[in-house]
Amino acid sequence: MKSKRAFTLIELLIVVAIIAILAAIAVPNFLDAQVRSKVSRVKNDMRTIAMAYEAYRIDWNSYPNDQDNYIYHATQNGLRQCTTPVAYITSFPRDPFFSNPSVSLTDDRAAPCYEIASARAWAEPYDCYCIISMGPNMTDDTGSNDGWPAQGNFRGYDPTNGTVSYGDIYRFGGQYLVGTWNYNGLPWQRWGGSIGN
Repeated sequence: MKSKRAFTLIELLIVVAIIAILAAIAVPNFLDAQVRSKVSRVKNDMRTIAMAYEAYRIDWNSYPNDQDNYIYHATQNGLRQCTTPVAYITSFPRDPFFSNPSVSLTDDRAAPCYEIASARAWAEPYDCYCIISMGPNMTDDTGSNDGWPAQGNFRGYDPTNGTVSYGDIYRFGGQYLVGTWNYNGLPWQRWGGSIGN
């Protein structure tokens, strides 16, 4: 009777070690690809929101209010203004980097939507907006955006610092005539001009 040949313990350990090495190489690349995909989605969402804000401005001669990350805020409700009475945007885009993905848009607390700082022409000598995403580190690195563009300190996400690194993702639009604010620690000052990207 012939004995059946099987893997020895050493051969099994070698196979397991090879699989572990391949996984150690593949998993970080997969996670980086996920983050890059989310960054692309954020930029696309921001482009969609910017188009809605620009269309709103054409009709109303002003940008909508600020948008707090609490979607049902009484006064900071710019995205809601873009849905009624005219639907400039059909749904509230969700920030994929919002730190608590279990929160829904109907919850009575901070919601996973983008924050938008908006300065309106009839109130101040500027007419502009800034759309903000938490960025891959899932924290608000902007601090307060309520004084923007007259003041503020913005930290921009830069993937060359590492895929998951410090900084928020921004999209600026419109124009303003006065104001000084910082971007990545450097003064950013415009005196009449556009700040689109």
